[in-house]
Amino acid sequence: MKIRILVCEDDRNLNQKIQSLLVSHGYEVISCQTIDQLCEKATDHIDLFLLDVHMNGESVFDCLNWIHGFSEAPILLLSADLEESSILEGYRLNADEYIEKPVRPQILLAKINAAVKRAGLLQETIEKEGWIYNVEERKLTGDQQKTIQFSVPGAVLFKKLFQSYPAVVSKEVLKSLISEDCTDGSLRVRFAELRKQLPDQIEITNLRGKGYQLVLNQQDLGDE
Repeated sequence: MKIRILVCEDDRNLNQKIQSLLVSHGYEVISCQTIDQLCEKATDHIDLFLLDVHMNGESVFDCLNWIHGFSEAPILLLSADLEESSILEGYRLNADEYIEKPVRPQILLAKINAAVKRAGLLQETIEKEGWIYNVEERKLTGDQQKTIQFSVPGAVLFKKLFQSYPAVVSKEVLKSLISEDCTDGSLRVRFAELRKQLPDQIEITNLRGKGYQLVLNQQDLGDE
């Protein structure tokens, strides 16, 4: 599911440029140009707010406490008003960023990406044969399985095998993920520990002279 950003900016040209920038980087954009439109759309599922401070003679500051009342989404403010009092007011009202105009696209994108990451909205997931692995949380889920959370050493190896599935991953590559001086024996110990955490439908095979391979067997879906 894409991250939804509400962009409220009364400059139509700038609004469209910001939309194009964010859409090109995989975000979904909800656009508005007035405070009234902001109030109508803010209660939708919004992951991040990007709000112009002054729109058509009105201040968005009056809306911030209201938004915080129902949403924990980050709020980033845009403004050409760089008076210290305005900047401090934005942070007093718990805005996450106060971004100056004219907007520099790559700086804006970097600040949005950072806010999204801080909010825990960016989570890398890998899906193979109906199995989903959340890299950040080290959690594996399947249709009929409880969530499995791997220990850190096991997660490093599992991610590489799962990402590479169905290809074979060489021992040298796997050892380099553990440490520079990892031995064959240490690698075997790590895999023995990892195998204990795996569900019955997932196996790790050691192909002599080649490396290790993940085998994803068909999940037991039960009686239909």
